[in-house]
Amino acid sequence: MPFPREVPMRRDRRNRRDRRDDALARRAKSGRTALRLAPPLALPLALPLLFGFAASAAGQGYFTVDAGGTAARDLLVAVSGVNHPTRCDTLLYADPADAPRDEACTVSTPQELFRSLFRPGAGFALGGAVGYRMGALRLEVSVLSAGAGDQERLIATASGNDSALISKDSEWAPDDPPSETLSEVRVRRGFANAILDLSNPSPFTPYLGAGVGLGRVEARYAARWVRRADLGPAEWQRNAAGTTSLLDTRLRELRVGVQAFAGIGFSLGGAAVLDLRAHWSRFTGFTAAEQLWRQIRDHEPVQADGATPFTSDVAVGDLDRLGLTLGMRYAF
Repeated sequence: MPFPREVPMRRDRRNRRDRRDDALARRAKSGRTALRLAPPLALPLALPLLFGFAASAAGQGYFTVDAGGTAARDLLVAVSGVNHPTRCDTLLYADPADAPRDEACTVSTPQELFRSLFRPGAGFALGGAVGYRMGALRLEVSVLSAGAGDQERLIATASGNDSALISKDSEWAPDDPPSETLSEVRVRRGFANAILDLSNPSPFTPYLGAGVGLGRVEARYAARWVRRADLGPAEWQRNAAGTTSLLDTRLRELRVGVQAFAGIGFSLGGAAVLDLRAHWSRFTGFTAAEQLWRQIRDHEPVQADGATPFTSDVAVGDLDRLGLTLGMRYAF
């Protein structure tokens, strides 16, 4: 009968399945054991590889101290604000109600009064850097404080678009015309630089680099206006004759900058390198808003209404500088 033959067949299949399950269990157990043993075994095996990679990519730190000179290129300065004809000044009348109140005396829209192009010239620079060299590539952080010369120039009153200022041309003292001064120009900057050394068999190693960073731009700006002593017989003319208007303010702003440079290093043997670097940098322009004048026609800095503060916006264009520094670079 078929029944007796089916029983051993089922037993055989069950035995084969049990043996397969035992084999799988043994494999799983050995796999878990291998996983437990992998970290402690892999660590000593991996250490030589890690140290070998570190040795092949190992670099060298260095620091640099340098000094030299920089020169600022042409710098645009524009002054804007609300301006009224001199006759509108209520403080020039014994009775302020006598001051005219026509449209020219009540305008409240700021205009560009004048603009000038300064050439601040050269100044001393002192700086340093800390970096890391990896083969031909160097990464460094550099700082530099650089000044510039002072410049005084005559104001071109027709350079702006303010008709009220242009109408005052006949009021200025002929022996002391309107003038302005840009002085104490200084930039204190910090850059993150990338440098490529152009290695060769000689002791001279040229290099190229570029960087981006921040700089604190500072300057002192002053504008001086002196009226002639014989303006005329009217009350406002008599009281305005010989008076001075003065804007004298310090400009300070933190700006984003970029730089590009090229240089050459001369090995002095050991860890010392003589480093000559020529660099160009640019910092974005800014506007110093609502700068209060020192005085207007010898009285408080107020507008024609006798109450509103007399302020101007001083816009400074992009600041470009060229520099040359000589320094010592030391490896450590």
